[in-house]
Amino acid sequence: MISHNDMTAVGRLLKPHGINGELVVMVDRDIPQWEDVRCILLDIDGIPVPFFINSSREKSADTDLIKLEGVESEKEASLLCGKTVYLLKSDLVACMEEDGDYSDGFYADDLIGFSCRTDDGKILGKISGLDTSTPNYLFLIESPDGGEVLVPATGEFIVEVDTVKREVVFSLPEGLIE
Repeated sequence: MISHNDMTAVGRLLKPHGINGELVVMVDRDIPQWEDVRCILLDIDGIPVPFFINSSREKSADTDLIKLEGVESEKEASLLCGKTVYLLKSDLVACMEEDGDYSDGFYADDLIGFSCRTDDGKILGKISGLDTSTPNYLFLIESPDGGEVLVPATGEFIVEVDTVKREVVFSLPEGLIE
């Protein structure tokens, strides 16, 4: 069974396109070509449901048209509109971007649950979430005293990611977290 921890949000289904079940999908991060992913996942009643892609084509700089297996009409496509599109984390190939991706193969949301500290040894706490409400993503870090620290989720501040220790080391400008 697919767990929500195994998937990452990559966009949203906007609207049907035409009468044959094609959908407009807005993509908000770098992803592989649609042909290179095993499936997309949609949350249907709290359960991640896989949908297989029959075809795809670019519509604009940030939207694509996709045709899903089993979705044959405009009416069927409209039932899926507004849903968040997820990909399996194993299908994603991360690359360094300004929107919070880390250059060694991590997306910012892959680091949720990791403990973190500064490069001078100050314990920041544990990454509890990612604020994506602004163009500049922020790590939400639960500090040891129960407070919250916000750190920009950008590769330029990440010095090291230790997947064994599940730890992120940041090099932060003076005054950023005070």
